Amino acid sequence: DVAPSPRIEYWVAEDGPFWREFQPRPMRVPIWTMLRRLIWNARWNEQLFLVSCAERLVSAPTEHSVQEIKQRLATGLRPLIGRRMVQFRLVFVSESCGHITRSIEYESAPFLVTAHP
Repeated sequence: DVAPSPRIEYWVAEDGPFWREFQPRPMRVPIWTMLRRLIWNARWNEQLFLVSCAERLVSAPTEHSVQEIKQRLATGLRPLIGRRMVQFRLVFVSESCGHITRSIEYESAPFLVTAHP
């Protein structure tokens, strides 16, 4: 089944109501980086795992998928935000008849990202 891939967006308490994409793809990638990624690309593997968890969360929700996404968000955001409340949502972006539509398929409860793992 071919369907839009979910994007994980997060919101940090006290930063205002601004949702940001977690680990957005770069607009451009230099040729040397692309060649290196053909051999080793741990970040992309991590991203594929997150997409898999997000797809499972929408199609057949489990606490395991929620916890995996929370854990990776906390690990990625901890150096940036320290100890704060965070919330995530899954957004599906699709194009139809020249119009881009965004649909929010899941929104988590707020959770605490601690300063230390």
